[in-house]
Amino acid sequence: MGDLRAAFFTRQQAVAPTKIWHQLVVVCPLLGYWLWTVGVGGLLAPGVHPSDITVRVLIVVCVAGWLLINGYDRGHPKLGHLPYDWQRLRPFPQPWPAFVPHPARLPG
Repeated sequence: MGDLRAAFFTRQQAVAPTKIWHQLVVVCPLLGYWLWTVGVGGLLAPGVHPSDITVRVLIVVCVAGWLLINGYDRGHPKLGHLPYDWQRLRPFPQPWPAFVPHPARLPG
């Protein structure tokens, strides 16, 4: 719930089923698994052939690209997960409340 404390999501967005699914299934186990097996495993694999070095550079470039895109997205917040109404078991009807980013995230 760090996103909620940082005011990156509203409470309704933070407890939306899509957000919960994203955190529990996509981010933690899936991304962690691929980062560990492909990223760390590829960097630690033995080999000094030029293709081995090319693959290692490609891994580093892909992870760096992902970090840059992630950093850019955090500076440009968007609605993301729909605000969810658990009492009615459906998203809140449109229009949703305007997303107001945390003051620390505003430019300037």
